[in-house]
Amino acid sequence: PDPQKAWIPHALKEANRLLEKGDYSALLSSSSPVSCHIISHKLKQLHNIPWVADFRDLWTQNHNYQYSSMRRRFEKSLERKTLDNSDAMITVSPQWVERLKNFHRSSNVYLLTNGFDELYDQTNHSSYEKIVFSYTGRIYPSKQDISRILIAISNLINEGFFSSSNVQFNYYGPSRNIVQSTINKNNSISSDEWIQINDSVDRRKSYKIQRSSDILVILNWDDDHEKGVVPSKLFEYIGARRPIIATGGGGLDYVSEIINNVPLGYYCKDVKTIEIKIKHIIDSITNNRLPIDIE
Repeated sequence: PDPQKAWIPHALKEANRLLEKGDYSALLSSSSPVSCHIISHKLKQLHNIPWVADFRDLWTQNHNYQYSSMRRRFEKSLERKTLDNSDAMITVSPQWVERLKNFHRSSNVYLLTNGFDELYDQTNHSSYEKIVFSYTGRIYPSKQDISRILIAISNLINEGFFSSSNVQFNYYGPSRNIVQSTINKNNSISSDEWIQINDSVDRRKSYKIQRSSDILVILNWDDDHEKGVVPSKLFEYIGARRPIIATGGGGLDYVSEIINNVPLGYYCKDVKTIEIKIKHIIDSITNNRLPIDIE
């Protein structure tokens, strides 16, 4: 089912050795890769040990499934066969819980979200000489749109709310070409001197970047049929305890629900709303009402 399939016989051999030697109360397989579920399916057959299958991303119902419809049809059969002896499944959003329940005709599917590490480096946020926006991670073309936040910032510069020398947007990730292409084809982005496009950094460095930013950006999944996508960076951002602006998608998804129920930022469906919320956050910064505290 994935490039890791060659690992299956080696993992089975080692897992069998451990299970025969030690006293284990349960199996937990977490994907991706989904090969780990095939391994646990076979171990369940051999050892009759309770098995929980964890889906941080879905398998054949994956929002970013990249193979043909014919392959998907055969792989759906493989998924059902693989999970038929699992004792429970867990995944990251209520929408995906329901999807797994319906697909596998099972009630034993539960919500276990991603989270954040409390051991974050406590780097101070910026000194507010510049308002620093940051986005860390990949951008999926046609599914995530960075133009809204860039246009909103550009509009505020043109309006005189702040100058291009007083604001900076940092991108860190493997999608440099997508960001540059967005800038090039958008006449609404009058200047890019305030935009810094950087390569990917390691996770520890990304934590420092997030913590030292003033506003962190989430790009929701632009698909009205997919409401359960929750980027793991949302929880990293929560751990960074900096204000968040999420944009994209049609709203009423799990990202907007999390943001609306925790005092950490705003979901903004369009450019105008982004502008309003940026002004509100900067007003809070000016009046020393940040950083936000999360219980």
